Amino acid sequence: MFERVALNLGKSYMLPRPMNRAGRPYGKASYYLASFKKEFSTKSLPLGYRWPSSRPQPLVDCDAEACHHPSQSTIQRLSCGHTFHSPCMSDEGGNSLGCIICLPNLISDIQKLSQSWNKGLLSGIDDDEGGEEHDDYDDDDDDGDNYSKLEKPKEKDHKYFKSPLFVQHIQEKVDKIKSAINAQSISHEE
Repeated sequence: MFERVALNLGKSYMLPRPMNRAGRPYGKASYYLASFKKEFSTKSLPLGYRWPSSRPQPLVDCDAEACHHPSQSTIQRLSCGHTFHSPCMSDEGGNSLGCIICLPNLISDIQKLSQSWNKGLLSGIDDDEGGEEHDDYDDDDDDGDNYSKLEKPKEKDHKYFKSPLFVQHIQEKVDKIKSAINAQSISHEE
């Protein structure tokens, strides 16, 4: 395997993405990996390939934009695929900052997901303007929980998520998961 990879260095490439009617690319990017003679989605590649604007550059010694170190400096290739001179990825005290490209991208993605999640939780606050009844609370839950002890929340009331009723609901879920884990660990011990 290592010989095959070594013989195919520099022969892998990003495949062109299909275009939509407006002339813009769509779908996920993929790569042809010559060592395997197969096409792979970026999901199966190291993390650095997730963001198109900051993919690892295989032909450079250091992916840092502000790199001014000579090529003889010590370099490190991280598991995300990015390569840096040791000083380029360290703070003034010499402490490693990790990948200075992936970390900000991950933080940005986490913030976007958190905002989207919060927006989804609170999306029903003003949805009732048309006077329609919304019933998004599913009594026929397919995981077998019994909600008869809980009263049904009114529409998409954001106050419900701060109520003792919701805390009780979450605690019941947590207890159910804990008992399932305990039962599974006991069966493995036997």
